[in-house]
Amino acid sequence: MSASAFRHAFAERGLLAPRVEAEVDSTNRVARELASQGASHGQAVIALRQTAGRGRLGRSWLSSERGSLCLSIVLRPNLSPARLGTVALAAGVALAEACGPPARLKWPNDLVAPDRRKIAGILAEAELGAGRVRFLLLGIGINVADAPDRLPATHLGALRPPPEPAVLAAALTEGLLRWAAQAERDPDPVRDAWLRHDATLGQRVRVGERVGLATGLRADGGLELTDDLGQVSVVHAGDVELVAPL
Repeated sequence: MSASAFRHAFAERGLLAPRVEAEVDSTNRVARELASQGASHGQAVIALRQTAGRGRLGRSWLSSERGSLCLSIVLRPNLSPARLGTVALAAGVALAEACGPPARLKWPNDLVAPDRRKIAGILAEAELGAGRVRFLLLGIGINVADAPDRLPATHLGALRPPPEPAVLAAALTEGLLRWAAQAERDPDPVRDAWLRHDATLGQRVRVGERVGLATGLRADGGLELTDDLGQVSVVHAGDVELVAPL
């Protein structure tokens, strides 16, 4: 990977030139600094190596120079905070489209292989002010040609010939901007697209203390769970674990 390859791939798609760093602790940290200084909607930050990246729930997301892709994208959506879940769905759709089948989406923010090992993840962080979203950071880590040994993870190269990281990053950014714009206009097509890549609905799952059948996905990103008494509840965050059928 090289900075020039990323800049060329982004230019070919008419995207803003990405900020490419040889090594950073966290692309989301750099993206936050740029956003606070006025970075434009669609500004991407890419690290050839990330040393202290974070996933959801404070988990680490590290990378290697050759085997993974770490990037963050600054968005400035014209949305209320209550609508941010739809943009998170949009990020999932863009990720699934860029990586391609047979990878599928596991609610709320993971891309997984058919055996459910993790390939990629998304971390969304918002800066709010005066009841609106000042900016949104979407940090995305993808195992392209390598995966950590210590986690139940895999990589795209184990499923099919892996794409060039620069091409993958540009396709992902372009798709994310397109689907984020759709989320602002109408969230329903975003939800419908997410469901086409879904690997969660129809499964009996546990999310925190709640156990039930995953039966629906709302346009705001909430997952509908139906318990054994037929009661429906909605969760908006948490880890999904498969539960054996009764």
